[in-house]
Amino acid sequence: MKKLLFAILLLPIISSAQGVVLDKIAAIVGENIVTKSDVEQQTLYLTQQEGAAKSPNLPCRVLEDILFEKLLLNQAKIDSVEVDDKQIEADLNKRVDYYLSSPLFNGEVKKLEAYYGKPLSEIKDDFRKKIRDQMLAQKVQANITADIKVSPNDIVRFYNSIPKDSLPLINTEFEIGQIVKKPVISQGEKDRVRNFLEDLRNEIKDNPALFAAKALINSEDQGSRVKGGELGYLNRDQLVPEFAAVAFNLKDKFCSEVVETDFGFHIIQLIDRRGESINVRHILISPKVLVEDLQKADKFLDSLYLELIKPGAMSFSKAAELYSDDADTKKNGGMILNPATNATRFDLQEINTIDNTLYYTLDKMNEGDISKPLSVKNRSGDVITGYRLVFLKTRTKPHVLSIKEDYQKLQMLTENDKKRKAISKWIDEKRSKTYIKIDNEYINCSFDNKWIN
Repeated sequence: MKKLLFAILLLPIISSAQGVVLDKIAAIVGENIVTKSDVEQQTLYLTQQEGAAKSPNLPCRVLEDILFEKLLLNQAKIDSVEVDDKQIEADLNKRVDYYLSSPLFNGEVKKLEAYYGKPLSEIKDDFRKKIRDQMLAQKVQANITADIKVSPNDIVRFYNSIPKDSLPLINTEFEIGQIVKKPVISQGEKDRVRNFLEDLRNEIKDNPALFAAKALINSEDQGSRVKGGELGYLNRDQLVPEFAAVAFNLKDKFCSEVVETDFGFHIIQLIDRRGESINVRHILISPKVLVEDLQKADKFLDSLYLELIKPGAMSFSKAAELYSDDADTKKNGGMILNPATNATRFDLQEINTIDNTLYYTLDKMNEGDISKPLSVKNRSGDVITGYRLVFLKTRTKPHVLSIKEDYQKLQMLTENDKKRKAISKWIDEKRSKTYIKIDNEYINCSFDNKWIN
């Protein structure tokens, strides 16, 4: 199945400011124009990110996706579809912040502005319409496929439609569960951190220029610490609520009271405000779990492990429900869901997104085995925050795609195939009622749909 077709091209809005070619019209769909630079920029991006340029038909595939987007926009206008301005601004800010975080700009707005030769406000203005168009197209596309469901018979038919010599090879996959114990941080430790930040705040409040130096020395947010605690321009939706509530009420270079979030305790300093975005510095310090409390969690899970491996013992799923401190898995029998598929199977690469050391434990386990307690670490991987037992429910061998072993995967593939056919049908219906013109440069493209009446 083609990777690009029928996917709204949510590629970076900000393209290279260099190597600009003289533009011309590549296609017209209704009142919407597709320029040659649109096609070339997205083709270049895919080339750089995915090595897709090896296919000589790539520009044609990119153009077909853009034609589809413009046809969706044409329908959005007919149906008076609207999108929320706040969502547009939130998405725009996220994308700009993504670029700012790249090594090219290193979080510095001035470097971004110098690269594009215009202030940040104008850069945003240039791309706000493009983001609105993408959101409108997404909304119309979602309506086309909203009612699609698949039955067991649909799945069998789809599987049987694949030539046997074209069935893909599926690598080893795991279904895993966990029981997590996270020691409660003592109130005394929380008070220690809060008092330390209060002392820092008292030093800074009479001399705001000290904040950056204090952040460099003390903050545990490694990403912002080296920049004096500076986070860059963010909107309210990009910050945890407790942090945002305080940060957006700051004035001048005032240093905030101590703020508690899930990350720890912060003090915050306002640097600048631009419309709905703010740039702040912060100093983050996280309370530490006491060694004796970690030892208690380890000992508890070690005792639970010995109970669970006894003949006739409580099931792992019941034990997870009763004892696990992980809210995301305890109500699911301890089973971990793969966020990419919303199913319970993980391949080797996906396992590493949970814990890059977990595979080495699973590799020594048999189906049905439970591990001894394993450490759970923080986001940066340098501090132990708890322990867990890991349950290996199933481990598949590398195999050719089959209904018996890959039902969930086939269900997703079948649904995608039905959506593709529904969209093809929709395109065929709409193009006959829409003015479409494609430049002769692309007239011999091998499209998956007939775009010219």
